Amino acid sequence: MLTLLTFITSLLLFTNYSTFSQFQSNPTACNFGDTTSWQGPFIAHTFNIPATILGCNAPGCIVKITYFERTTSWGYESVVESIEFSGTCGYDCYANAYKTALWMLAIINQSKMGLIDVDDCYLNFTYRMATCWQEVFSPLALKRYVACESECCVSTYNICLREGTNDIPNIEIQKIGSSSPISHNCILPCQFIDCEGSSPSYIWGPTKDDKGANFVFFPKQNISNNLSDVNIVISPNIVNNDLNITISNINDGHYYLRIYDNIGNLHISNDFQIKDKNSIIKNFDLKNMPIGKYNLIIYNNNGFLHNESFIIIR
Repeated sequence: MLTLLTFITSLLLFTNYSTFSQFQSNPTACNFGDTTSWQGPFIAHTFNIPATILGCNAPGCIVKITYFERTTSWGYESVVESIEFSGTCGYDCYANAYKTALWMLAIINQSKMGLIDVDDCYLNFTYRMATCWQEVFSPLALKRYVACESECCVSTYNICLREGTNDIPNIEIQKIGSSSPISHNCILPCQFIDCEGSSPSYIWGPTKDDKGANFVFFPKQNISNNLSDVNIVISPNIVNNDLNITISNINDGHYYLRIYDNIGNLHISNDFQIKDKNSIIKNFDLKNMPIGKYNLIIYNNNGFLHNESFIIIR
């Protein structure tokens, strides 16, 4: 049985993290002589990711990417600067980090690329990934990978919409070419990732579902402008039976509240409406839920997402 002392000890170990690496202000290592300016940084969240993409069955796993993009004379280009996992992600989820990031970028750009109807295709989408990456510990994430300033693996893809199920088309992403950097001068703690490891050959999976029935996708722009004053308090954080969630200073709109256990099973689903920026208190009786760690996710369809963990003990 998990005791309070065990929990406190694990919490102290968890908060012993290293300082964040600083992002580059511009991914100049990936320019290769092109003078087109990069736009960004941008941020995107997604969860309820299909297992065919993420490589694990964890509906409450949240993946966040930070990226830049630009349009050159040959088409759309993106470069990923960080990939972060939180929520219910397990170790088997991390193996497909670069594949998941590419899938997210394809969804972000599908309207720009004119992917409207089944069998619409965009040729020559460019995906740039640094050859050196560092695992950076964060108190807000389970895993966080940050690109080190290094050479880039440059891969090009054909991206098409294909027939899917439940009126949701699949997105087909097929690599048509990839560069091979001459060297990879990764300085510890940065680790080398080859082109094959960072640019998958083929992806087949569903596009976003705007109704949020299967998974939800949240693109945001300009990270520095997305700092939120939203206040969400879980009380108590070490729960016995009754959980209180206070939400204040949040924009008006329709919100979704989900509580998953640590292996991704959904236990509580609750929707609510905010009007006139009023505070709201949600009360839940958890006496029938087993002891263990749980993940609270609150989101809307306009890009807001909040994730926090709590523990039930008795």
